[in-house]
Amino acid sequence: MARALLSAPRMSRGKQGWVAILALAGACASPVGADVGIENDEEPEPAAPALVHATGGYFEHARSPLVPFCHGVLIAPDVVVTAANCAADGWFELSFGIGEPGASSTVAVEQIVEHPLGSADPAHAIVALVLAKPVVDVVPADVLEVDEMPCDVELPTYEVVLGGEIARRSIWRACGASEPGSLVAVDGFPNCHGDSGAGAFLSGPRDRVIGWVTGAGHLGPQHPLHEACVTSVQLATVAANREFLAQARARTRVQDPF
Repeated sequence: MARALLSAPRMSRGKQGWVAILALAGACASPVGADVGIENDEEPEPAAPALVHATGGYFEHARSPLVPFCHGVLIAPDVVVTAANCAADGWFELSFGIGEPGASSTVAVEQIVEHPLGSADPAHAIVALVLAKPVVDVVPADVLEVDEMPCDVELPTYEVVLGGEIARRSIWRACGASEPGSLVAVDGFPNCHGDSGAGAFLSGPRDRVIGWVTGAGHLGPQHPLHEACVTSVQLATVAANREFLAQARARTRVQDPF
């Protein structure tokens, strides 16, 4: 029997349906990266500008009407880490892409590596997904441990659109909160539903990820779109998942990737 189409995973408990999320999501993020060019048969295509935090990509789900279904970070040429809830309903139907949905191709997920504590503790609620082939022309992110959440954190995320449309890619900035492992928006805001699986990067020319979005909340100012929209996120940090991330990176099938 055919299953119902999925919506993108949500981490807030607002009453909006996915149609409302589609209308609201991503409208208040601060653009930092450049758009990826679309092929034009009539004129030569200019060189695509480099993406800021290019390792922060997106997932599509074969049964979801919405894109992106989730976010993720490339930590090896063929290994992506994301939030556990992103893989909870058909991880084998996921595919991962870099750039803009609708203007770039995706690579199918072939294997999953689950965290042994992922279902018991949100601080470990991440999974690693092994891709069918490596992502080319993107250097995987470094995983970096930090003692406290800093104030120069950048989260690349996408607005949520219907499949086949181009989703605008933006970066919003955040600062550490009083709650351990939490970040509060300071420039731009998360998508209304929370940016599940997005990577938190330190600013700089090299991609250094310090954690993944696994929860969302309402710390800080009210979201400008709607009071139910989230304004802060919680992370499964690199520091709390050191051994699992090492094991995940070791699952790469690319010889001498680092």
